[in-house]
Amino acid sequence: MIKKIAFLSVFSLAILPLSTQAYYYPNPTPRSGINYITVSSCEQVGQDIRISRSNGRKYVLTSTTRNAGHGLRNYKLICMTNTQYKVEWTEASPSQPADTTLPAVSISSPQTTYINGSTFNINVSASDNIGIVKIDLYRDGVLFRTVSNQNQLNYSQTANINLRTSHAFYARAYDAAGNTRQSGAITIYIVPSTTTTTSNVSMTDSQYVPRNVTVRAGTTVVWRNNGSLSHTVTADSGTFSSGILTAGQTYSRTFNTTGTFPYYCMFHGAPGGVGMSGMVTVIN
Repeated sequence: MIKKIAFLSVFSLAILPLSTQAYYYPNPTPRSGINYITVSSCEQVGQDIRISRSNGRKYVLTSTTRNAGHGLRNYKLICMTNTQYKVEWTEASPSQPADTTLPAVSISSPQTTYINGSTFNINVSASDNIGIVKIDLYRDGVLFRTVSNQNQLNYSQTANINLRTSHAFYARAYDAAGNTRQSGAITIYIVPSTTTTTSNVSMTDSQYVPRNVTVRAGTTVVWRNNGSLSHTVTADSGTFSSGILTAGQTYSRTFNTTGTFPYYCMFHGAPGGVGMSGMVTVIN
């Protein structure tokens, strides 16, 4: 069945206003096809054509993509002779909405405490509705490992307590649209290969050295005032306090339960890690 459709020109006319033209398309209109149109004159101008009709009016018709009443089509115009041009059309896909879905990313390790000299593993997994193009892995706030076009990143490292007693890791995943998401962070603790029953912290006149220590349950931490001013070792929670320690004096406490125990100097710091403050982390 052939249906005659009258509509505004499929093409933009750059010289004269739009006029009504009649073309013949099958009903329903196929996804692609060709029409031949007879005119008084036809001249190719790049991808467009300049034509004139029997009424003497001249037009510039442009190849374009548009919906002329039968779905979105790509149109191509070609002068076949000086009195005939060809219209080729193919179905065009409508533009897709921008991808705004953030990728998913997670980071994990089989455990969080490793003995010095052992190997620990970090595993990153990412997924996205379109696809992952990159995963970045950060260690202690510094980017140090990247993989492209993969959904997994696996990293292994030898625990070295002489370099650090802990490492913090997080990852960031990217998709093809530029969407990105950061994972949560995990902390890996490194402990001595032999059981240590004491850990020493020095107090200077401005800080605890080291500020943060990680020990096993049952370890006794010993603070010594190596400064010239008086200091204290006072728990943020108020569960322990050394009292005033003058130069050369020490304070010790044995930590038998796991957890984190922040503390500060009453003269030169405050709870919450302000000023002269420190942290004892106790692990099994």
